[in-house]
Amino acid sequence: MGWNSEVYGHEGWVGEVVADGRVSTGSSNGLGVFVATPDGGREHLPWAQVVAWRAMCECGWTGPSVPAQNNEYGNRTCPDEIVDSLMIPAWNEHVRPFEAVLELERVCAELDRLTGAAEDLVRAARGGGVSWVQIGRAAGLTRQGAQQRWGRVD
Repeated sequence: MGWNSEVYGHEGWVGEVVADGRVSTGSSNGLGVFVATPDGGREHLPWAQVVAWRAMCECGWTGPSVPAQNNEYGNRTCPDEIVDSLMIPAWNEHVRPFEAVLELERVCAELDRLTGAAEDLVRAARGGGVSWVQIGRAAGLTRQGAQQRWGRVD
């Protein structure tokens, strides 16, 4: 089970930490977890070797960890209560600044579009004889403020 963000490079999950410090590759079966080996392969380890659960992100961030214990099924998968109360909130806090940058990109693109639309409207208004006082009033500016802002599009 993973948590997705719209931000490239940020997908979170609960990693099972085994006794030697390695973290599961995100896959398991009824007998245990898979961890990466130094040669790039995978090794299967029994559930008994899982010593902790840790919030992880594909960017390399690691979040809080808690000691693992057997669950009702006799394995050591992280219970939903811990995932929901500790892991996901920590991961959400981790990705929040990156998501803010993504939203900033969207807002700036919209701002560019609106700036162009405002300039087109000022050009049309001025072309029809509307005064800077009227344009300023419509934009919440003084005559001088409107002229300074849009005088070049006139």
